[in-house]
Order: sequence, then structure tokens, then C-alpha cells
Amino acid sequence: MRIPAAASCATPHFALSARSADDKAVPLLLEWSSVGRPVESRTAAIYSLARLQKDNKEITKQIVSYLTEPRHPIRMASIYALGSRGDASAIQRSKLS
Repeated sequence: MRIPAAASCATPHFALSARSADDKAVPLLLEWSSVGRPVESRTAAIYSLARLQKDNKEITKQIVSYLTEPRHPIRMASIYALGSRGDASAIQRSKLS
């Protein structure tokens, strides 16, 4: 099946707008992952942060800070998120915390 020229041109634009939407979501997800929000919302936000801006060290630093949380689901979401981000420097940060 042949893809129409218009559809193939739209793909890069869609990728660009999806990236832009991800960038806009980060501050909101950081807010919803913070202490004081419902645990279920926090874990969902942490899991979502795992997939966004993997080169953003501030996001990784924030996730590392959740490793000392008293709530088990938050710690588990943080461990998963850090593994998913693949940032080896997070190991050093977590040892320093």
C-alpha cells in the first residue's frame, strides 16, 4: 500500500508537536509527583516522568529524592522510573541522599 505524500509529510510535524506537548507536561507532572498529592496521582506522575526528557538531570534528581519516601508505592515508582530513564548518574545521587 502506498502512503500519500501528504500523510508522509505530516509525520515529522506530528513528532515535533508530540515532543512539544511532552515538554509542556513536565512541570505539571513534577507538581503532581510532589508530596501532598494523592499517592495514586503521584505514582502515575512519576511513571510518566520516567519516559520524558530522559536527558533532563533535574527530572532525574527529583525522582531520586522520592527514594526516601515513607510510602512504598512512591519508592517503587521511583525505582522503576530511574531504571527506565537509564541514567547511571542517578546511582551516585541516590548514594549521596
